[in-house]
Amino acid sequence: MDYPKETLDGQTERSVANKALENVKLKPKMREELEEKLKLPDIPEEYYVVWEAFWDLYVGGEKIAYSDILSYCLLFSIQFTASELEALRIMDSTANAFVEKEMKKQRNKPHPTKGA
Repeated sequence: MDYPKETLDGQTERSVANKALENVKLKPKMREELEEKLKLPDIPEEYYVVWEAFWDLYVGGEKIAYSDILSYCLLFSIQFTASELEALRIMDSTANAFVEKEMKKQRNKPHPTKGA
């Protein structure tokens, strides 16, 4: 997964991308790619590992089990701090609430009738 990384001169990829979008001669395909990249959340560098772990562990609508987090940590030799674990749990519950809300909308949608 790509994240905004710091360039050699201390700028982030996000700031470089924003600057590039100011160029009126930028090709449409490149403009589209940069705009898509900028839609990604700006994750603080110290939380990249949490962001990546979340997307590796998240199954959509199912709570991430502590045993899965432990297995992930052992596999990648990671030790989460209490605040990182809390961030992971908040991301999990937020994502699951969103999935549940979307599923509820789908269940409550009237079915189109078949016929003429």
